[in-house]
Order: sequence, then structure tokens, then C-alpha cells
Amino acid sequence: GLLSAMTTAQTAPSGSKLSGSFSISGLAAGFSSQIGERSLRHEALDTGATARQNAMKDAEIGHSAVDTDQELQNLLLIEKSYAANARVIQTVSDMLDRLLQL
Repeated sequence: GLLSAMTTAQTAPSGSKLSGSFSISGLAAGFSSQIGERSLRHEALDTGATARQNAMKDAEIGHSAVDTDQELQNLLLIEKSYAANARVIQTVSDMLDRLLQL
């Protein structure tokens, strides 16, 4: 009975955007096809949006003449230099304290 129900052609449900009669596997294939089409459409929209976003970022960098990536690298370099200098000052302070204790 179950095999018969799965292989017997039935009218596609209303609202499924499928027309005609399909078996259960045919309906599954139709739905899978619709999902694939929607996925491709959304991927194309996403690709277009990403391209527009990248173009806008490039335009912003060109307009403001500030390279944020380079500025962030400079900031990290300054931060590391500051930390290294702080360690040098602390070491010199410790050495002076040690000398004064002698």
C-alpha cells in the first residue's frame, strides 16, 4: 500500500508552483529544483551586492585618501613599540633600584 501511494501520480498541492500530476519522487524532484533555482538566484544577488560593497569601499578609500588597513597596521606597530619601551623603562628602573640598594 505504501509503495503504491508513493508511485501513484497525484495532483501537485496548491501553492507549490508545480502543475500537473506527480508521484512522490516527482514532487520531491520538483521541490528540489525550485529550491536550487532560489538558491542560485540568491547567490547571484549576494554576488552582486558584494561587488557593489567592494566598489563602494574602494571609492571611499579613494575619496578619503585614508588607507584604513595601513593605518591599522601602523597603530599595531606603535602599540608594540610602546609596550617594548615600557619594558625597557621598567628594566632600567629595576636596575637603578638594585644599584641604590648596594
